[in-house]
Amino acid sequence: MHCEVTMNYETLQVFWAIHKTGSITKAAEALYMSQSAVSQRLQQLEAELETPLVIRGRGQKNVEFTPQGKSLLSIAEQLIQLYDAALMIKDNSNRTRLRIGGVDSVNSYVFPDFFQGYMQRNKNVDLTLYTHHSWEIYELLESGEIDIGIVNNDMMRAHANIVTEMLFREEYVVLRPKGADQREAGSSIHPTELNFSDEVFQSFDLSYQQWHNLWWPSGQSRVQVNTASMLTPFFCDSDCWSIVPHSIARLLAEKGQLIWFNLLEAPQERACYIATCRRKKVCNAKVIEQFIKELKQHLNELRMTL
Repeated sequence: MHCEVTMNYETLQVFWAIHKTGSITKAAEALYMSQSAVSQRLQQLEAELETPLVIRGRGQKNVEFTPQGKSLLSIAEQLIQLYDAALMIKDNSNRTRLRIGGVDSVNSYVFPDFFQGYMQRNKNVDLTLYTHHSWEIYELLESGEIDIGIVNNDMMRAHANIVTEMLFREEYVVLRPKGADQREAGSSIHPTELNFSDEVFQSFDLSYQQWHNLWWPSGQSRVQVNTASMLTPFFCDSDCWSIVPHSIARLLAEKGQLIWFNLLEAPQERACYIATCRRKKVCNAKVIEQFIKELKQHLNELRMTL
């Protein structure tokens, strides 16, 4: 029997939202629609394709897709991306939006100058910048919600559709308030000289966390934060200290209130990677390639190890 499929963009958006949120209720909230309207769109799509797309059962908290529904997901993603690309051409054929997700320690302390310079050099590109943890960035790349990721961890084996490339490595150093130590900036401190009860702690990656646990009891730092930009408010007295990548320490020390020291028996250097999806959108593949090229040039100018 011939089936004439007339599914539209809005219907595919509803179907994709159900996948992203895991439920019809949450999809309705995300799309500012009623739950009944979302259910109706789903039923219309199933009627057009003459096959069930979700598994219906009592007590289910999350939507589960049938094999046919799972097959449609990849098709829906591609069609939505193509439609978005077409709208971009309609709105302004000379502009491209590049969506970049980065970890806070890199977005805020390593690349601000680069982002500003890139915008000045590329008047036809609009940037959307997000700050997330590395694992969140990989998920956003997989779902197509961002175009480029800047991460601390190489998780390519766990994400078959993601390609990663090393950008740079940098050492960890000890950051302290000025006057906390009589030694000159750049002198060396051994971990045994640092009292964990005065620590302002952030875990930058798994390798660093494992090294940290060898020297200090886990979870007993004075303050724990999850973004680098939250570190400085907690340097409230001269005893406070933190171990951070050199780029963060250098920038904060330039402001005059803090000082950094080299770390004896230091952890493995912090690595930074750039991550992209193998399935790049046709409309911005060249822009992504040019962005990465300029980023590498910027790092070369900073004499950082690629």
